[in-house]
Amino acid sequence: FGTLVHLVMENSVGKSLSKDEFIDCAASAFDDFLKTRPAIHKDAGQKEKEIFLNVMSNAYDSDPGNIVISAEEKKTVQHPSGIILKGIPDRVEQTKDGEYIIVDYKTGRNVKHVSNDIDTCLQVVVYAYILEQQEGIRVSHCEYRYLRNDITVQCDYNDDMKDRLNRKLIEFK
Repeated sequence: FGTLVHLVMENSVGKSLSKDEFIDCAASAFDDFLKTRPAIHKDAGQKEKEIFLNVMSNAYDSDPGNIVISAEEKKTVQHPSGIILKGIPDRVEQTKDGEYIIVDYKTGRNVKHVSNDIDTCLQVVVYAYILEQQEGIRVSHCEYRYLRNDITVQCDYNDDMKDRLNRKLIEFK
């Protein structure tokens, strides 16, 4: 589902869609996907579509209405350790309070991230570091939004987290 979820989410950026319109777009995208990869059994395709539309319904409901600054844009920066960091954040959003956040969508069933844990938050913390260094965007926190079970795990991006990231990268180097 991951690629298809990202496609639908990316195509909805900047559009004011009702939930029904959003789900219709998701259903159409799934039908187009099935044309390129038909299910072995028709019922299997229909069941997967129902699961996918439930995931997309959760995606719509979990969207807090932030302004989407960018979606799926490749970013690169070199860390002082010499490591070149690259990433493609699912979304960079601006909250109603003017804060910037990184959002990464997860479509798996199991929640694998722990709030403010550098090891499990590493992906989004690296994205925040890249944005801060490359574009001067000060990210306040990052979120993993699990779309199958409608759970959000938050990872702060503060001085403590930046220190932990720097130590992790120097250790890695």
